[in-house]
Amino acid sequence: MNEKIDLRVVKTKRNIKSAMVSLLNEKDFHDITVQDILDRALINRSTFYRYYDDKYDLAKQLCKSCLNGARNILEEPFQMDNHDELVRITKKMYDYILDEKDTFEALLKVKTDSISLYKDFGVLLKKSCVEFLKALHPELPHEFADYSGTLYASAVMATINWLSENNYTNYLTDSSKEEKITRILLRLSHVLDGIFETA
Repeated sequence: MNEKIDLRVVKTKRNIKSAMVSLLNEKDFHDITVQDILDRALINRSTFYRYYDDKYDLAKQLCKSCLNGARNILEEPFQMDNHDELVRITKKMYDYILDEKDTFEALLKVKTDSISLYKDFGVLLKKSCVEFLKALHPELPHEFADYSGTLYASAVMATINWLSENNYTNYLTDSSKEEKITRILLRLSHVLDGIFETA
């Protein structure tokens, strides 16, 4: 019985998420009401408030879920002997973003004082790169590791932005997806070359 209840909860939350994502592709976050979400998800008000305080709480939880998925990839064990491992991990993260493209594209449009997937994602990337550099080069001054992490995060976020602005849906259906993504990441690798050579 508990399993059935859990499955219903999962399905309900999935419907709410889909409703929010589709609404964000139609209108600004500030113009979306809870009633809009209820109508799109085909649920009643009490069901929505059972899981979320308001639309801001919903957006925060969706952003947190996206970040957790990326964090799991960035935190998986990898060798510290050269930057090729970081490029491999970054490619795996890109694949994750591309697989969740509709959600990412929608949530990147949400910008409030307390919600910014773009900013939070950049902070996560920077932190991961700094930790990687400090483990690879313990003698590296903190200021330089911090600056290098900022460069890395900026390069990755700029690539995400570019893919979004150039309708990267094509990368999912195009048979040459892997080749295209690899070529893009090679350009990112050149940025990392500069970071690691100086380190």
